Amino acid sequence: MEREFVVTIASGIGGFKSALRIRAEDPDVSKMVEAHIRNHGMDNFVNALGVIIPEMRLIAIRAKINNYPNTEKHSWYSVMEKTYLAISDLPEQ
Repeated sequence: MEREFVVTIASGIGGFKSALRIRAEDPDVSKMVEAHIRNHGMDNFVNALGVIIPEMRLIAIRAKINNYPNTEKHSWYSVMEKTYLAISDLPEQ
């Protein structure tokens, strides 16, 4: 079951904020992402994914493998490699 949630990130350069939508194919992936953001902050999450944000534009690396490990037993990077995340700019409201 796919779940969506919205987070806000702040760039270290210029201090602008951009809302992102993160879609996960499995609810546990959403929980993992939420926990990572809560524990380590959005900047760390963006850096871990290799996301580039020039002038409010977003490019994200996508990785997909069938299974992913328990986040408490493995590093974030190994979890990232085994997770499918689709990140995109939200339309302006």
